[in-house]
Amino acid sequence: MVRKGEGAYRQMQSELPMSSDPREITYVQCVADHVIAALEPTQQAAYRWEVTVFDSPQANAFALPGGKIGIYTGLFDVAYNQDQLAAVMAHEVGHVLAKHGNERASRSALRRVGIAAARVFGASNNTVQSIDFGTQLGLQLPFGRALVPDCILSVTNL
Repeated sequence: MVRKGEGAYRQMQSELPMSSDPREITYVQCVADHVIAALEPTQQAAYRWEVTVFDSPQANAFALPGGKIGIYTGLFDVAYNQDQLAAVMAHEVGHVLAKHGNERASRSALRRVGIAAARVFGASNNTVQSIDFGTQLGLQLPFGRALVPDCILSVTNL
């Protein structure tokens, strides 16, 4: 998974525009340094942590297996200060430390096996589509962001 994370990160760096604004890059690196410094020493040393600021209006961030962190400049529109950026970044780093990438890959493989088995046993296309949809909701979506907007709305309406 570390190699896959590294490969995906390098591909993104080659395909997506990166920020050339030294203030943005320095700011994000400073926050990343503090988030990483807050980790246990073994967690700090477990990966070669690296951060890239991607020039995109998406209000998003990610961290890939191997310690590769990506921040989209659109996140600055909703994370107004270093504490908010650090919270988002720490959340993404938490996925890496919890090895959610490994878990997601395992769930994806399980999903493919289930669909293949249904086809082998002669399930109709409708049944296979139902299994596909059900396993997507049950296995893949738990780590998705589809449920987050409801949580945000309920918190902001308090």
